[in-house]
Amino acid sequence: VNIVTKKPSFEKFTSLKTEFGNYNSRKASIYTTGPMSDALAYSFSANVNTRDGQADNPTTGNPVGDRDRFGFRSELLYAPSDDLSVRITADYDEFDEICCVVGSAAYGAANQVIGLLGGKVIPNDPYSQKAFYDFDPTSKGENAGLSVHIEKNYSNTTLESITSYRTSDNNEVQDVDFDSANVIAPSPISKELSGMTLFSVINALAPMMQFFPIFAPFKITAPIPIKELSSIIQPCNITR
Repeated sequence: VNIVTKKPSFEKFTSLKTEFGNYNSRKASIYTTGPMSDALAYSFSANVNTRDGQADNPTTGNPVGDRDRFGFRSELLYAPSDDLSVRITADYDEFDEICCVVGSAAYGAANQVIGLLGGKVIPNDPYSQKAFYDFDPTSKGENAGLSVHIEKNYSNTTLESITSYRTSDNNEVQDVDFDSANVIAPSPISKELSGMTLFSVINALAPMMQFFPIFAPFKITAPIPIKELSSIIQPCNITR
């Protein structure tokens, strides 16, 4: 699957969208684009998503399952001529939530043991909107990226180069026994990912296509070995 995002436009345009719902749900997003000069255009989009928790944790007295998310994406397009374009894109998003809520479909022997130990468990009703945790589970994360996309067109050839860098940081702390008794210690999970991608593609139309239209365009892919950059970057780094 090859997804190509929309380029900034040299025509001014702005849109704004808002939504409101129950549990104090509020969503807002904005997109704007336009020219900065005859050869330079911009686009910018941002969104925010907040909501109170839709369930309760009677143990702590706090709501659970809220939403608190924010993100933006900005891009510059430099097009000094019809045969050359340079796109520089940056994006960032973050979330910090008390998540998540699970329901109980069956009250089993393990639940009875927890009850004997003085703990309360999720009711035998998946729609009760209650979750008995001995602490509030949290989910936090940040993601960011930067890319440079250069495209140069020749008479029968297109040279395309994309260089990108992305980071992702996620931290989860869950009450994995799903009850108010301190039976199993919290299980924090942290993941940090980072990577850099460099590659170039040459799309060439064979000159004989004008005589043999059945011939299709072909691609020559020339990735830059990441090993050559190992002294300055980490292609992928995962920690727990």
